Amino acid sequence: MIESVRKDLRPFLATGAKRRDNLALHFAKLFGGIDNTGETDQKEDLLNIMEHGFSDQTLNLYKYSMKRHHKELENDGRTLCFVMKLTSPLIVGMGEQNIHEFGISLQYPWGTPVIPGSSIKGVLSTFAHHKGDDQWIKSIFATDGIAGKNSRIMFGGNDKKKQPDAGFLDFLDAWWLPDRNPKPFKRDIITVHNSNYYEKQKGAWPNGMTSPRPVNFIVVTPGEHFLFAVRGNNEWSQLAKEMLLNLATEHGFGAKTRIGYGRFSYLPGIEEQREALKGMTSKELVDFIKKNKLRKELREVFEFKARELDYTESLKEFFLKYYPLKALYGSILAASPHNWKDIKNEYDRIKKRLPSKIDTTDPTVQQIFALCEPLAGEAQRKDKNLWLWKYAPKTMDLLVGKSTEEICEMFIEYRQKIPALKDFKETIEALECDEKSRKEILEYWSHAMQETDE
Repeated sequence: MIESVRKDLRPFLATGAKRRDNLALHFAKLFGGIDNTGETDQKEDLLNIMEHGFSDQTLNLYKYSMKRHHKELENDGRTLCFVMKLTSPLIVGMGEQNIHEFGISLQYPWGTPVIPGSSIKGVLSTFAHHKGDDQWIKSIFATDGIAGKNSRIMFGGNDKKKQPDAGFLDFLDAWWLPDRNPKPFKRDIITVHNSNYYEKQKGAWPNGMTSPRPVNFIVVTPGEHFLFAVRGNNEWSQLAKEMLLNLATEHGFGAKTRIGYGRFSYLPGIEEQREALKGMTSKELVDFIKKNKLRKELREVFEFKARELDYTESLKEFFLKYYPLKALYGSILAASPHNWKDIKNEYDRIKKRLPSKIDTTDPTVQQIFALCEPLAGEAQRKDKNLWLWKYAPKTMDLLVGKSTEEICEMFIEYRQKIPALKDFKETIEALECDEKSRKEILEYWSHAMQETDE
């Protein structure tokens, strides 16, 4: 019997190697247990080790390296990066020779999942060959041994002189993104029929009489994210990205793609999501949030959308997180309050999420005050520390940022006691505007004052 661990490596089995920090090294070089009695049990041990995932130390080291790698790629003007999410189990490297009944590609020195760039390039070139026209023919499939023009540019191949051409693009390894889950592996099973025939036992035939043999192996769990990167000419990199997105959904990567393994879906980048969010309706935003995490990189856009959209109960948590003042206003309005107790109930539910500093120039703050102030009773008006008085706008707060037309319309509908209508005259006279606009505003204010006196 040929032992699985070389003799000069066996001393490591009695030291730090037992910590199993490096799954790649443990899987390929240091799994001596399979030489012992009870090989099936030893394989089960290996499966359990891989399912258990990584030590905190290994995971932290990988995260640090991953962030540096990602940043370097993004800072490289010739490299196009994008992220895809695994939607079915992934098996890469299953056919690699090793001491086990299954293979898997692991990234040294961490033992993390990886899709080698050579595999990505190979499967994409074959996909393009089968899906494209004559311009995408691969050298090995061409009758004259000459690759199609597009295939030669993107992937390389023999030119018209049958000289090898390297191609314009480099397909880099797709690194696993560890943010979601520290345990990216799980076990899967395949059942082998007619095993005697495939093992070339004498006289064996694939007649279905041999007992099926279940074989356990390791796959990458659906839901994991991978960072893909293509380096080279920008136009060709963009084309390669589009082709990879089609490949990922139609064909997949790795083994067993015929039965649906190795499929991915595209995760739009931050800039793409920013642009998409700007034009979303409330319903579209609800669907977006269901499918995607509320990523911290998008906070600025989410805050903008929270101010732009009308409040809806279906987005209550969204508003509470990104613009709680609108959640307060929407909740009070939906409650149709008849007295201060109704307002207090809604305020108490939300108050812990509200900002400590209130900007009284904020239109939503002004709406809250206008809605709540009329229902404040004598006890509330005597309480100078009541939260409502922090929301009370000054006269300038209600005028600043508004057009002449908007200010005039405000005076037509003005019914608030605070600030008093009479207090606006001095503010209007100090307002930065042309004299014609000032005169028009004063006329509307005077008319409102006359109606009040009547």
